[in-house]
Parts: sequence; structure tokens; C-alpha cells
Amino acid sequence: MIGRMFNRLRVLRRGRSTWKHLWFVCQCSCPKKTIREVRSDHLRRGITQSCGCLHREIASAAGNHYKPGKRFGKLTIIAEIGRVRRRGPIYLCQCICGKRTTVQGRHLRSGESRSCGCGFRKRNLKHGKAPASHKIPVYSAYCRQKSWCRNPNDHHWKYYGGRSIRFGFQDFPTFYRHVGDKPNNHCWLMRKDRDGNFEPGNLHWVQRRSRAKKKSPARIGRASKITQGSTDTASPAKFQTLPQDQPSYPCQI
Repeated sequence: MIGRMFNRLRVLRRGRSTWKHLWFVCQCSCPKKTIREVRSDHLRRGITQSCGCLHREIASAAGNHYKPGKRFGKLTIIAEIGRVRRRGPIYLCQCICGKRTTVQGRHLRSGESRSCGCGFRKRNLKHGKAPASHKIPVYSAYCRQKSWCRNPNDHHWKYYGGRSIRFGFQDFPTFYRHVGDKPNNHCWLMRKDRDGNFEPGNLHWVQRRSRAKKKSPARIGRASKITQGSTDTASPAKFQTLPQDQPSYPCQI
């Protein structure tokens, strides 16, 4: 086999061997003149035909080559500006919104990139108060209080929805119009009437130091039963009531 050509590989000499296989040292005819060891059966069966350059050339010619002016979604190709190793060309594209962006050809072909990102931002902007995938404190409070009143699987539902306390806002814009922005990081959004609904006129921002000064009737009744049934001995820790400055219900931020 020495001296024979197998596609782009020329056999130079015999290489290592085992009880089952025999290797030959081969040189590729590509400009790099790469030398590598190849199994003899892979040469005969055509499994290995080059140092790897042939596979790269076939993959490069298979696709992802587009002329200027071709359109993909909102993007129009302007020019090819470079390549990514083993990934294909990179194109400079113009979006219909006026912004230019660079996109890999394989992403255009697969449909992963259809715009410069303007479509994603418009699709995910719900209330216009924060960038996509971000939440402001008021929106977090809206989602949390809504879940407390309407989601029986919520851990705090028994304190709100289970006590027939309802959430009286249909959407976030209405909620935001009545509540406004959080004044600072030391404020809680709480109800004026602790047994009232989450509705316009019953929500206000309070400083953390002044929150939870009052106890609800359910909490007061439970504390009085514990007091009446207590003896001279110290009560277990699980029956001790919370201090006055601790909230009787989950905090509302």
C-alpha cells in the first residue's frame, strides 16, 4: 500500500499496529500537507479520505452563502463581512426598523434570527415601565397580591383568598394608576384596612418601621385563647405570640 493514493491521502510508510488493526502514515494533498496516521481498513473502505479539509469544503459549499439583497424576515443582507471557523459566513444585515446588525448565515437559514431584536422587545414589553425580562417593584407587588387572592396553590392563599379577600384590579395599568411607583426601598405596599380587599383606595405605601402595628381579628382571637389557656409555667415556643412590630401576615412589598 505504500505510495498509493486514497482520495487525497498518499501512504508514506507503515505505522503502529495491534493484534486487530494496522495503521499507515499518510500525507494529505491539501495546501497544508498534513501528515496523520490512518487505519488501513478506513483507507480501503473510504471512511477516511483526507486530513479533514474535504469535509470542511463540502460543508462550506453546502449552504449559508447568500447574495446581497436576500431577505430573511425583517432582515435584508447587505454584505458578507467575515467567517466563523466551522460555522460559516457572517453577514451585515439591515432591519426594517433602520438598525444594522451582524448575523451568522446559519442563524438566517434556521430562522433563529428574524430581526435585529426589535420584534422581541415589542413582544415582551407588557407595561412600558421596564426593559424586557425585567420587573419593577410595583409589578412584582401586583403579581404577588394577585396570586395571594386568586391562586389556591399559593402558600399565602389561606391568609387572603381563603378569607374571601379579593383582588379588585383587572390589569396592571389600572393597578399602577392607583398605586404609583415605590417611593424608596424602605417602603411596603399595604392595605389601610387589614381585613379589606385589594382595591382602589385601600392600598398605600408605608415605611417599614410603621408597618404591621395592628393585628387582624383572627390573630387577636387566637392570641386571647392562648393567654386564657396558659399556666404559670412557660408556654412552648410554638405558642408564643409574635412581638408587636412583627407582621401577622406575609409582608407586602
